[in-house]
Amino acid sequence: MNKISLGPGIVNYPMPVALVGTDMDGTANFMTAAWISMVSHTPPRIAISLGAHRTRSVIHEKGAFSVCFPSKKDVVDVDYCGIVTGAKTDKSAVFHTFTGITGAPMAQECGLRVECRLHHTDVNGSNETLVGDIAGVYADEGILTNGRVDLAKLEPLLLSQLDARYFTLGADAGKAWGCGMERR
Repeated sequence: MNKISLGPGIVNYPMPVALVGTDMDGTANFMTAAWISMVSHTPPRIAISLGAHRTRSVIHEKGAFSVCFPSKKDVVDVDYCGIVTGAKTDKSAVFHTFTGITGAPMAQECGLRVECRLHHTDVNGSNETLVGDIAGVYADEGILTNGRVDLAKLEPLLLSQLDARYFTLGADAGKAWGCGMERR
């Protein structure tokens, strides 16, 4: 099969879609983001990469934020939170909220939520990568199997960046840290 050079640019691979929650002057705000990654196991840390949004400024100001992972059922509200800015639109009524120990709002409708304290920020071109210490993880009982998050039950949203499409997971492809042993 021929390999086609696409040149430098954004790579189109699936990215998890999340809502970044912040407390804007006592009002819950959620921004849709997809540039998210776990960056440390010990201590547990997660990173979000954001452009020059009001959400980014609020995270610096408050030192706390949440990362809420929505399901397929939430796609319309999640997309809305990525279209409108919290600087001009009150998005506090889009989701029911609760807070944990950091005070950052979390969306009850999302099956999996992570609350964070800002650890540090890295500048990457026009974006900043905000690294947060994970202060708490909250999951709905309905997405758990044997006490662990079951991705098939969560039905997380994925973003295809270049064609601006949302997807969900497909079938299980194999056991991580296990199926490779078949090569022996």
